[in-house]
Amino acid sequence: MPKFRLGTTEQELKDKVEKGEWQLHKYPLGFVLTEVRQYAEEKVCIVHFLGGEQFDSWKTQVDDDLEKFAKAQGCKALEAGCRLGLERKMKSLGWKRWHVVIRKEL
Repeated sequence: MPKFRLGTTEQELKDKVEKGEWQLHKYPLGFVLTEVRQYAEEKVCIVHFLGGEQFDSWKTQVDDDLEKFAKAQGCKALEAGCRLGLERKMKSLGWKRWHVVIRKEL
């Protein structure tokens, strides 16, 4: 079974969606997996995974949809851990770097 970021398997992702812990947003050329999380001071919508092809052709729709979804859930922000390439693509839609995660394989 293939592994995703942080060692998560495809079955574990399916289980999270089926249990309602995460949400699956489907598009003709890809998908997004989100989680609504309550922090001490605010609720946020976290983008855990984004996959597909020709992202430039549907990124504006994703941004609009996620913003509407997050607001409907009472979220005050959208967050996504991503590669620098996605950061550049989303900058024009109002996304900005909040923090950086680095990793060292052992």
